[in-house]
Amino acid sequence: MKCDAECHQALDFVHVVNKQRGIRIAQAVYDAQGNVVEVQTPRYFDSNDTNGNGKAHVTLAYTHRNLLKSRTEAAGVSGVEATESFTYYLDKRAKDHTDFRGNVWTTTWGACCGRVQAQIEPAAKVDGSGTDKRSAHVTRHDDYGDLPKSW
Repeated sequence: MKCDAECHQALDFVHVVNKQRGIRIAQAVYDAQGNVVEVQTPRYFDSNDTNGNGKAHVTLAYTHRNLLKSRTEAAGVSGVEATESFTYYLDKRAKDHTDFRGNVWTTTWGACCGRVQAQIEPAAKVDGSGTDKRSAHVTRHDDYGDLPKSW
């Protein structure tokens, strides 16, 4: 497979440059632990793009254990910025994922072998009461990873 992009690494960031057009495709900024903390998209570098120039980027934050804590799209752009966040159990397995709309997705794990036990979807309005119910759909796995039942 032929790649027409070239990567250049410098101290704390990497740019990808398209050789044919001579434009920057993306740039990633890293922290001291090697985590990507910002990704700047092509629009970020386009001085003709008033909505993207200096704005079209994603920021990422990490826990003290280097696990992804949050990811923000269009960071700092009023009315467009959106953040999703993540929490973990003490053994670093995924627990909750709060999506860009504030919906919480929960993962539970079986006692044996590090297998997913259930994926619990966000609360939803499932009847005429107008009250959110948790959860509208649960997928449960047994400790062998098999899917014995889904509600």
